[in-house]
Amino acid sequence: MVILKNENAFTFISLLVSMAILFMVIPFIGYLIKSLDISDNYEALSVRQFFYYMRDEVANAVGYSVKDNTLTLELANGDRVVFEHENQQIRRKLKDGIEIYLYDVHDVVFSPHRHGIHLSIVSLEGEHYEKIIVFYP
Repeated sequence: MVILKNENAFTFISLLVSMAILFMVIPFIGYLIKSLDISDNYEALSVRQFFYYMRDEVANAVGYSVKDNTLTLELANGDRVVFEHENQQIRRKLKDGIEIYLYDVHDVVFSPHRHGIHLSIVSLEGEHYEKIIVFYP
């Protein structure tokens, strides 16, 4: 009768060593995951997109006025478009209805500038964004 010996087996000691290494490394992995700063750029991208929309709106306008922190654009077909801040939103009003352009806005300031319109937006998280949109008559 032949007895087979396999000396390449996974032993109990090697199991204990691998478990000890694993248990020593796990707390460091948790600490590294906690220390990662995962930032959300959604708000900045939304405001940037709003600035692009405003640039296009102003480029299509033939005139504008800023009064009581409300921006009014006069279009070539005679319509008026009003941008205002209400209920933490920036809304665009046209004679047919309302469109919401930006959410989670704490404050917005529309002010005239010598080359166009100065926009200043403060988000609910406290971030401050500014843009000057040039008006070409």
